[in-house]
Amino acid sequence: MEASQPTSQDLPTPTTTTTTATTTNSTMTPVKILSQNMNSHYYVTHAYYKREERINGLIEHLNDYDVVGLQEMFTLNTYFNVAGEELRTRVTNAWKHKHVVVSDPAPVFQQDCGLVILSKYPIVDSQTLFYAKRSPTEVFSWKGALWAKIALPNGQFLEIINTHLDAHTAYMRKTQIAELSQVFIQAKGELQNRQVLAMGDWNVSSVNTDKSLTQEYRDLVSTLKLTALRDKYYIAHEPTYFRRPFCLDHFFFSSRLNVLPQTFAKLRLKSSQQVDISDHNGITVTIQFPTSTVDSEKDD
Repeated sequence: MEASQPTSQDLPTPTTTTTTATTTNSTMTPVKILSQNMNSHYYVTHAYYKREERINGLIEHLNDYDVVGLQEMFTLNTYFNVAGEELRTRVTNAWKHKHVVVSDPAPVFQQDCGLVILSKYPIVDSQTLFYAKRSPTEVFSWKGALWAKIALPNGQFLEIINTHLDAHTAYMRKTQIAELSQVFIQAKGELQNRQVLAMGDWNVSSVNTDKSLTQEYRDLVSTLKLTALRDKYYIAHEPTYFRRPFCLDHFFFSSRLNVLPQTFAKLRLKSSQQVDISDHNGITVTIQFPTSTVDSEKDD
């Protein structure tokens, strides 16, 4: 829901789809993944707008995917209760599979990371990272990252990194990206031996006025040492954020993953096509894995 460095005001408006995934090979099984910022915040007034309806809209679409990473499903520790816990529980209970991990709780009077990972397949390990540094404007929001290791039925593992970076200063984002890279990419083993997909609201707008890539985005890709999905497939860096023409939501992946092109997911409440579920477009990607028993996995 939050903005980054200014970019061109004449960028194209968000479209439902930027490209269509190619047909999967018969020996491979597709795993469809959604990254969605939900704009369910407690320190930003516009996040209260039709929140119940927007959560209902997410739930209507949720089980169209095999793995879902959500940002801004914040909870607020008020000391007396945890605001937002009921909304988040509604979402996780609506997931038809058992496998869910949420970010760790925050201290009193603080918001947590607001991150959720839902998976069709078992989550065998997970970890929350609260970023060590935050800008003064985000002192009450414990921004961070959530990592999950998912066991596929064919014996392989898929690692998901879901994050939400500082919305206000490029310097703070730079330090957070470096911390994420150290904790979840460098410290967990040789990248060439792992299947890693990083997603989220990076609050790094990727294009300049002339449609060239911003230096901050280039630095992000360089620090992560992961492949940028849009760049690999020459997908337009169209806005993912409605309030300003910024492209803030991105996928990055390790070289071992067999990834199909990305699409936008402009999700709306099915009963009212006038209600977008968030002020961000979701982004989706399909990853292919050797079939083995992946495609015969039964719903839990």
